[in-house]
Amino acid sequence: MNEKYADVLGIAIKREFEGTNSSTIQLKINGRDEGEMHPSIFFRDFDEMPMLEQKALVIPNGKILDIGAAAGCHSLWLQNAGFDVTALEISEKCCEVMHQRGIEKVVHSGVESYSTSDHDYALLLMNGLGMAKYKEELTGFLMKVASLLKPGGRIIGDSTNILYFYEEEDGSLALPSDRYFGEVTFELEYEGLLETFDWMYPDPELLEDSISEAGLVLENLHHGTNGAN
Repeated sequence: MNEKYADVLGIAIKREFEGTNSSTIQLKINGRDEGEMHPSIFFRDFDEMPMLEQKALVIPNGKILDIGAAAGCHSLWLQNAGFDVTALEISEKCCEVMHQRGIEKVVHSGVESYSTSDHDYALLLMNGLGMAKYKEELTGFLMKVASLLKPGGRIIGDSTNILYFYEEEDGSLALPSDRYFGEVTFELEYEGLLETFDWMYPDPELLEDSISEAGLVLENLHHGTNGAN
């Protein structure tokens, strides 16, 4: 486990909302520099969202649980569209921002500590399935999320196959030997603050197997670019 919690995202999101942000978040994956991310991405409108997210938000009806809601861009859009949506978020600062943005139902909690089970849909967008962190935890994570739904409820999430991350110049793959290739360690640096955490990107085969082991049924709604689905 590689965890050092500083709530870098929460701090950056709050400063962006308050108009006091002057920096981008520097991002590393497995120690490799992956450039920068601007906190404004968490405040995007529907038209600025990738096609996968837009399709995921076209929900017919029902109560929605937005897991890992961050600044609440999905929750706010759904609420404004007339849906009963609960934004679940572990970052206290993100929760403060969502309250100030007018999101009516904000719960400061991680999914493992949340127990309300009356939702029709659970959203795990922006590679939210990665909250499982490790390959062997994915089935249990899916079962936990499913327990928050009414009978017949649905989990809507997206995942990215990151095999491309390990591709060498000659086209070969240099896969890690000590862990599942979809398990990564993120390092975020923002205005002198440093945070590291583990995440996971399940490939289609692992995702399908884990869904089956959890007693769920997979339905692919859309395939995107770069292995996203």
